[in-house]
Amino acid sequence: MKSSIFNIIFLEPFERSILKRYPSIHKAWNLYKWQDCVNLTQDILKELSPLVQDSYQYILFRVMSYSHFMLKNFDVSYDYALRILDLSYEMKDNMQISRALLDVARIHKMVEDSYLAIDLLKRAIQLNPNNIVAISELCITYLELKDFESAECRLQRIEELFSDGEQEYSVIALNFIKIYYQIQKEDYEIADKLLVEIERELYNPNLTLINPLYFFLKGTVMFYSGEYEKGIEQLKNAIDLSRCYSRKNILINSLALRSLAYERTGDFKLAYEDKYAYNQLNNNLNNQLFNQRLSVLKKYYLRKENEIKNQQIIEKAVRLSTVSLMADNMIYEVTPYLHSIHLNVDTILFWNKRQPGVIPSLFLEEIKMIKESVIRTEQIIEQMKNYWNVPDDHTKYESISINKAIEKANIIISKQLDGNIQVYADLCPNDMFVYGNEILLEQIIVNLLNNAIQALLSVDKDNKQITITSKLVGDNVCIIVDDNAIGFLYDMFPKEDDFMSNKSSYGGMGLGLMIVKKFLDKFNGKIEFCNNSLGGARTQVLLPQKVIN
Repeated sequence: MKSSIFNIIFLEPFERSILKRYPSIHKAWNLYKWQDCVNLTQDILKELSPLVQDSYQYILFRVMSYSHFMLKNFDVSYDYALRILDLSYEMKDNMQISRALLDVARIHKMVEDSYLAIDLLKRAIQLNPNNIVAISELCITYLELKDFESAECRLQRIEELFSDGEQEYSVIALNFIKIYYQIQKEDYEIADKLLVEIERELYNPNLTLINPLYFFLKGTVMFYSGEYEKGIEQLKNAIDLSRCYSRKNILINSLALRSLAYERTGDFKLAYEDKYAYNQLNNNLNNQLFNQRLSVLKKYYLRKENEIKNQQIIEKAVRLSTVSLMADNMIYEVTPYLHSIHLNVDTILFWNKRQPGVIPSLFLEEIKMIKESVIRTEQIIEQMKNYWNVPDDHTKYESISINKAIEKANIIISKQLDGNIQVYADLCPNDMFVYGNEILLEQIIVNLLNNAIQALLSVDKDNKQITITSKLVGDNVCIIVDDNAIGFLYDMFPKEDDFMSNKSSYGGMGLGLMIVKKFLDKFNGKIEFCNNSLGGARTQVLLPQKVIN
């Protein structure tokens, strides 16, 4: 007996009230015209206003998922179920996540992945212990696997929740599970008594869809009780109603059982006809399920792989955060000692100017080298502080003036300028804007200027200059930093791999390149390098323009 005979689609009361806003979909839903539901809902989703999209979208997705589910398009139903799950995670609502996991689990059951379904149902119940529908699905799944102990435990929980009266749960659904429990345990007498108790519910128009299930279970009880003629009569009703309401699995199971009943009564001709019809439908369904099972499994494991990758990214971020904290502590501890060394070295050099010739020239050169090393170490520490000082996800992003960002960056680096280095700004007369974080943009420009300064400090020449230019190139804002140092030797421009290294082959770039690349990614920008007509290096950054009305 396949689990799908028990899959009854379910909308919450508030979801049904929202569905009434779309009369055409609501009518098709109530008439069980699933293809019409799909077509009409697709049209609504295309026209749905962004203002109401978040409120109604997941409900319409649920209609699409359930409609495809009933049409046996399980791979498409699975896509919508996963989209509902993602929206539920965004809402951070455990009840909605629990329900979404239930929908995903149902599809896994349909394609014969019972153990995956059990895992998903357990997760759903863990998030919402009162999810009575998920507990019911789990109970039925255990019954299919003949795990009566686990099933009975879940059945007791369902009865507890039902008796509390806080759950909107039909007594007929509870009775159906009890009936299935007795059938699986082959206690047909108790099952028949329960079926008699719910017979009056068949006249409820809201439960029309479950009528085929009732007659199938009734026929099953009659058959195994030896009442074959009565069983055939009940199974005929199940077959006729299954054809009306597209309950293909109930139809297949009913044909198989009725074939056996005809055989027991000696009507081999009708037994053969039912068996033939059963084989045709079952083979078609199995072929369809095989392909869709592969599709569903592929989507499941791809999603699982992405979850693992995301988890690895999170773990990496945590490790980087830990390294950041360690780096901050290291900087805090090391900086005073560096300042002390720097001060002592400057004192010795100053004293040497007042008393020339006292310190041997060899020692003097060593002292100068110590000073250069200290300065370089201080610069690296400053770059490390800049590198880790990245705004978090809650930082406000806004439209940023390019020219103002350049002016602020010039003020920041002015303290580092040697008296022989001049910085010129050639800014676009019409200010341009980009969308992002102002601090990040300033740090990008500061690092580009700092790289140029480091290159100029490494050469011995007069009239050292840096020119920073802003202009519009197509739909992009272009920031260009030119210097008149020595440029890139043999046109050996930095490549992508160099951005992830803290070793510099380009005269002072090092960590600066890492910082620029990291921050540029947040702007969807890119960086380019070349040599300029001044004999130095040109660094060009392109950022998407933000148009301001």
